[in-house]
Amino acid sequence: MLILGWLIIAILSCLICYQDFKARKVRNDIVILLAVVTCSLMILTDNYAAVYICLGIFLVGLLLTQINVIAAGDIKLLMAFSLAIKPNLILLTFVVIGFTGGLLAVVYYLSIRMNKFSKQDNGIPYALPICFASVLAIAASL
Repeated sequence: MLILGWLIIAILSCLICYQDFKARKVRNDIVILLAVVTCSLMILTDNYAAVYICLGIFLVGLLLTQINVIAAGDIKLLMAFSLAIKPNLILLTFVVIGFTGGLLAVVYYLSIRMNKFSKQDNGIPYALPICFASVLAIAASL
């Protein structure tokens, strides 16, 4: 059952990444479905401390969204994923998100310099590093 839940999360993550790459949008209905699956995994693995982490992500994310550091869609995505990540892996998940996000930023910068993307592209699709790191962390949490 746990592996099936992880597989569903991985498939939803691929869909989220595709949508974020194409339209720079994270759809609410898919994030809600993701949250239902991660909440189920939270219950199956007795990971109830994840609720407090999710609340912390919400509060910090609210502040970061207000000062335009991160988009609200990325925060809601991270909140949904955090429900299935063990507390001892959250910090590592943030580090992996930071490194892969930085790598993605460098790739985008170089692509703009080589005229592969225009400067009008609407930011970096940060759902990619969030999904990548979170799917790995959830696998390690099972």
